[in-house]
Amino acid sequence: GMADFVGKSVETVADYNLYCHYVAGLVGIGLSQLFAASGLEDASIGRSVEVANSMGLFLQKVNIIRDYLEDLHSDRQWYPREIWSKYAPTLEDLSKPEYRQQAVSCLNDLITDALAPIPHVFAYLGALRSQTVINFCVIPQVMAIATLAECYNNPRVFTGVVKIRKSLAVQLMLQSSSFSNAVGVFDRFL
Repeated sequence: GMADFVGKSVETVADYNLYCHYVAGLVGIGLSQLFAASGLEDASIGRSVEVANSMGLFLQKVNIIRDYLEDLHSDRQWYPREIWSKYAPTLEDLSKPEYRQQAVSCLNDLITDALAPIPHVFAYLGALRSQTVINFCVIPQVMAIATLAECYNNPRVFTGVVKIRKSLAVQLMLQSSSFSNAVGVFDRFL
């Protein structure tokens, strides 16, 4: 599991996906099984392993993208070498001014990869029926797409902290009461 990555950097996109699965995909799978077992959601939600895994992968990839500098200063390297090595000799070089253009290209490459689970995210959110579960699941996903939009093409990811504004976060929470609203939020930021 996650222990496989202790003291190691992520080399390939497959490693990256596996790490995100261990960190967040398994949480999505476990929560889905709880939703189904509790009767809040249909049993099919608990069996939708690939789709539930994608919910976690999307969230974790957004966190990794956003937290580049914090992770770098904590000696953690979650950006996959397979991607960042196309743009700089070392992962640390992405934070240097002379690599600004390459860093942004790397960032946008990672963001493109992070968007891949969105069809599964929509399939999952669209299948939910309990308002409690909808609220619980939709809010983090819309916050993630807004954060990803804030990171896109943004060199500040490599020099500081990039976050959405609190007023936007509140607005997104208030708009996150249904699948159709979630789709509208994704449309707004994509």
